Amino acid sequence: MAVKKFYGVKFGDGSSEIFTDWSICKDRIKGEKGVSYKGFSTKEEALAFVSTENGVVKQKSKVAKNNPQITQFNTDIAIYVDGSYRDDVYSYGFVVVDIAKDVAIHEQCGRGTDVEAARLRNVAGEMKGAMEAMVYCLNSGIKEATICYDYLGIEMWALGLWKRNNIFTKGYYDFYQCRKARLTVHFMKIKGHSGDKWNERADILAKEGLEES
Repeated sequence: MAVKKFYGVKFGDGSSEIFTDWSICKDRIKGEKGVSYKGFSTKEEALAFVSTENGVVKQKSKVAKNNPQITQFNTDIAIYVDGSYRDDVYSYGFVVVDIAKDVAIHEQCGRGTDVEAARLRNVAGEMKGAMEAMVYCLNSGIKEATICYDYLGIEMWALGLWKRNNIFTKGYYDFYQCRKARLTVHFMKIKGHSGDKWNERADILAKEGLEES
């Protein structure tokens, strides 16, 4: 019988969390109304559980406040990615962070003008940022990293847990699948505009990307 190491929890207010410690999970859900939870052997299964509502995949996900898992990294490197959009132009930004030193070791931003991709607005930038982050890792000899994002599709499309309805989400999935043998990526959901300094930095970089020529 598989050991259940990931616990997906859906709260009554629509927020969700994933725990790796049952004792913490149990304390968190104690006394909560309208909560549903389930244990899984893989993170992907837990993500799929918290990302559905009445059997339908939600295209947005909230993260509960004071998430005890939010600062727990299993890698030395974390990359915060974000996207932005304005006037049919999308952009991306990402910052590479040395977790132990809590310092940025690389920053990057850019823009895109593909008319079709721009229909996805800032989501196009989010995907571009994640892909550029992976390219940076491979070019820099980084073999394992955590990609931190605030839009769930960055993880769900990469892992094939969300349906890919256009050439851009399909391309993003293919991009990740072709590189995962050379780069181990851990995905982490970060609540946008929650005061996380590196997430805020990625947001600033994404906006700066809009100004690039």
